Amino acid sequence: LEFRRVLFRSAWIHAAGTAMFEAGRRPIKPHDQWIWFAVEAGEATLVWQGHELTLKQQETCFLPAGNRDAALQIDESVRCVWIALEG
Repeated sequence: LEFRRVLFRSAWIHAAGTAMFEAGRRPIKPHDQWIWFAVEAGEATLVWQGHELTLKQQETCFLPAGNRDAALQIDESVRCVWIALEG
């Protein structure tokens, strides 16, 4: 028989919140944690290092930790949910 040691990593919530944004461009500040970001209602375009990703209601993405050139572009109002993960 061969035994193998398996290591499991876990993650936990560092911080979480919701936000309502009106039309405009909002910079994304540098952060030390990975961020799970979701659009709850409306539509937002994530501008990430020159690339654009449009997120509509109930669509999500992850934002890597670090200092990157990033912003949210909102054409109309949008409601967002975010969770910063540690681990």
